[in-house]
Amino acid sequence: MHSIPTHIQKVAGLKKQHLIFSSAKAKVGSPISMNWNQFTYSMQMSCHKIVNSKLDAELFSPWSPREAAFGRTKECVDSTSLLAFDLDKIDTMDVDLVSSWCSPYAHFAHTTHSHGLQGKGCFRVYIPLEIPISIDEYQITHAGILETIPEIKSRIDSSSSDVARCFFMPTCPKSTESMASFAMSFSEIYASPITKPINCNTNQTNSSFAPPPTLQGNRNNLLASYSGKAYVSGLTPQEFIEDALQWGAKCQPPMDSEEVHSVVNSMWQTHTRNNPAAMPNVSRLTKYLRTAEDLRKDPPLEWTVRGVLPNNGIGAIYGAPSSGKTFLALDLAFAIATGKPWFGNPTIQRSVAYIALEGSHGIRQRMAAWEISNSITTPKNLYFVTASVSVEDDLAWRALSKEISNTLGDGAIVFIDTLNRASPTADENTSASMGRIIEAAKYMASLINGFVMFVHHAGKDSQKGLRGHSSLLAALDTVIKVSSATNQRVWSIEKSKDSEIGICNAFELKTVELGSEDIWGITHTSCTVSQGILKPQSKPIKGKHQQQVINVLTAMLLDDSSEAITQTDLEIKVAKDLDIDDPKRAKERAKSAVSSLIDSGHLLVTNGVITPS
Repeated sequence: MHSIPTHIQKVAGLKKQHLIFSSAKAKVGSPISMNWNQFTYSMQMSCHKIVNSKLDAELFSPWSPREAAFGRTKECVDSTSLLAFDLDKIDTMDVDLVSSWCSPYAHFAHTTHSHGLQGKGCFRVYIPLEIPISIDEYQITHAGILETIPEIKSRIDSSSSDVARCFFMPTCPKSTESMASFAMSFSEIYASPITKPINCNTNQTNSSFAPPPTLQGNRNNLLASYSGKAYVSGLTPQEFIEDALQWGAKCQPPMDSEEVHSVVNSMWQTHTRNNPAAMPNVSRLTKYLRTAEDLRKDPPLEWTVRGVLPNNGIGAIYGAPSSGKTFLALDLAFAIATGKPWFGNPTIQRSVAYIALEGSHGIRQRMAAWEISNSITTPKNLYFVTASVSVEDDLAWRALSKEISNTLGDGAIVFIDTLNRASPTADENTSASMGRIIEAAKYMASLINGFVMFVHHAGKDSQKGLRGHSSLLAALDTVIKVSSATNQRVWSIEKSKDSEIGICNAFELKTVELGSEDIWGITHTSCTVSQGILKPQSKPIKGKHQQQVINVLTAMLLDDSSEAITQTDLEIKVAKDLDIDDPKRAKERAKSAVSSLIDSGHLLVTNGVITPS
């Protein structure tokens, strides 16, 4: 354990509390009082202890400790009176040269354990402050002083600004003992604290407490500090995340969206748990409680396509391969862009962006087919995106969203064909990946003050709905299912927060010749959508097992105590009622009978609930 020599105790100057640890493995630090001169003297006395490993080094922290401080983290300290700068593997081994870079500040520079034999030097520099600063001011002050030391800034190891870092006392291995050295200045010029953001980057965010973007190695810690200031200023995570994402995008390398969200959410949870007294100012928060009179004053729901597509929100058109979902989505886009009724439903004309990620050639042919079929040209308020874009590329996605907002204005409708192509590396079956996709769609919908509609695939079992994690269905305002299982193409409203569900409409795909030929003389064709006539059930109920399913379902529906019946509920009940001794075989027969009735259209599955057609 270090102790300050008695003759050093007499040195004049303002003494400040610091922590000192007995070793790198020590958890509890001992507070000591010393001024800058005492600090530099103690560093001289310890330069350089010969150790085999950094873990054998004694530890010193320039932080001022909290009462009963435990563990070497920022949670155990209140303030600091020193700044530390690390330079790793730079093209000099001359500590006096490094020392000269720090002029005119008082400083102590020394080689570190990693000082190498291959012409690369590793150094640490300490610079005292005029007055102690709080832990939350460290990142900003560190970055600000760094701006005034260009030679250090160009060689800095960005992790040295980590507020939770505890600094080893000078050490070296036996192999580099001859290179152990230090240099100092007893200048009285101490660094001035910087408590406001510095203008060291022209791409600063607009936040009044945003630190400068940083390099890899320190991004998470700096963002955590940034988040903490946002928290105590009264912001919610939702209010803060846009600023945080912009800040993260300007770091080198940029922080991805998932990492930014993780740091921000973790910081809010930590603050809420550990600092209940620092809860955001209630006066800044939205009013939660509303009276019936408040609700009556809300504007009525507005529709772009009456009963099908509201003005705002996110949704999906989905179906199995070759069901015609893309043709149907494009037909809906044309109807909105022209303001013409869609399957008899009144439509308000709005600007539309169709993000066609399956390629420009196919969309061009479908557009040509629509123009021929409708005898009009594509309206000018219908735009297409054919370049590759991913919701996982946060910068590109936000740039696209802003371009749509700026070009199309408020109230635009955006189609994304397909969800899978818009998130090529995401795992649709995980809540984390699907959560990012949903959030990206909501961001775009909010920015354009309109609606975002995914074109999506059905799962392996089409009766179980949308492919991917269940959080997608929960988040969507409108879901249109497209199927062709009953010898006709049908689209139906599977989910709507504000209109009737289960409405079915038949449609047909009509082939249109485009009037051009390929190099083999074959005429190019495509298809357009036309309204069809919903056909009655073409297959009668057959077999005792199918009839048993209908009987069981009818009985369950007539039971007043019965809740919503799922497909699984029905299969379990039918299996018990079948006259089959083998439970496994009974279960298989029940499942087969229920599935057959769904495929034939006698049973409908809506939001997981099964009903007779």
